[in-house]
Parts: sequence; C-alpha cells; structure tokens
Amino acid sequence: MGYSLIEVLLTLLIVGVGILGLSAANLAALRARGLLSLESVATQLASDMMERMRAQAPLARQGAFNRDLMAPAPAPDSTDMATRELGAWLAQLQTRLPSGMAAITVSPQGRAQVLLQWTVTPAGSGSSQVASVSLVSNL
Repeated sequence: MGYSLIEVLLTLLIVGVGILGLSAANLAALRARGLLSLESVATQLASDMMERMRAQAPLARQGAFNRDLMAPAPAPDSTDMATRELGAWLAQLQTRLPSGMAAITVSPQGRAQVLLQWTVTPAGSGSSQVASVSLVSNL
C-alpha cells in the first residue's frame, strides 16, 4: 500500500519535470519567432529601398542615396527627390526596427548595398545584441 503512494509521487515528479521542459521549449520558440519577425521587417525595408533606388537609378549611381551607418536623417522637407525618398524611408526604419540604423552604398556601375542594423534585447536577458541584414543588388 505504501508503494502505491511512492509510485504516484514519482509519476507526478516526472510529469512535472516534463511540463517544465515543454514550457522552456515554448519560451525559446517565442523568442526565436520575435527575432525572425524583426529580420523579416528588415529584409522588407531593405528591399523597399532597393526599389526606390531602382526608380531613380541615375541619381543613385551618382551617390544621392549613399549614407554611413551613423549619418543623421536628412530634412524631410527637402526639394531633392532622392533626399525626400531617403528621409521617408528612414522614418519607416525608425518606427519599425528598434534603434534601427542604415548604411547605403551605390557604385557608379550600379552595384548597391543596403545594410540595416538594429538592437535586440532577448526577454529575460539584461544585455542587448546587434542584429543586421545586408542586401546587395544591381540597379
């Protein structure tokens, strides 16, 4: 009779450990989904900038869209079409990616690269990490 109680307690312990393991796996999957979601947004933004530069390829080849990672955003009321496009795109970048930054380089031959970086702070972690996406294409 005493053995039955011990067996029930051991069964509850094993089931409890299994449930804890499933909870940890679920939490890890949720974290990964959040990171992948930001990567998807960054890829969409980089692709959007490529399309904007293709629409104005002559200006892009002259370096109108080129910028360093830490460069300030251009004035939104600029009369220059490329500067307005860049400013509008950077505004989207700031609202859709946490601490989002962008570097854009276009060669005179039309080879373009859009590099996006943003800050990721995993849940339960006190430290931030920098994530990035780079898209390279010919205009």
